[in-house]
Amino acid sequence: TIGKLRISKSEYKKKYDEAYMTYLDGNYVKSLTMFSQLLELENINDLSDNCQYWVGEIYYSMKNYNNAISAFTRVFDYKDNNKASYAQYKLGLCYLNINDTDNAVEAFKKVVSNHNNQADLVKKSQKFIQKYK
Repeated sequence: TIGKLRISKSEYKKKYDEAYMTYLDGNYVKSLTMFSQLLELENINDLSDNCQYWVGEIYYSMKNYNNAISAFTRVFDYKDNNKASYAQYKLGLCYLNINDTDNAVEAFKKVVSNHNNQADLVKKSQKFIQKYK
């Protein structure tokens, strides 16, 4: 597509850090815009999956669980991403928040089967599976 912007890795990192700090400050709407702008850039780099993940976290913080579900689901589109386990776990929490316990249990089961190196998330997921299955 013509007209998409490319920026350097260092510039991307700088903008990513700014967006993340804005999120930590609790300015969700502004940080959502900042992360979304980074995701619209042409150059996919090793922070793109993180941007996608934080979009999910922002929607989650705003209690907009349906948008959070679609944002967290998009994290898996990025190969070699480092946020899959967290995105998978947060999907479970999103489904619990909209009272969809079947999908929540499925999401937590995927954490256990696909991310068994994440002991903490696995333990939390197993507790939810026990509670809701």
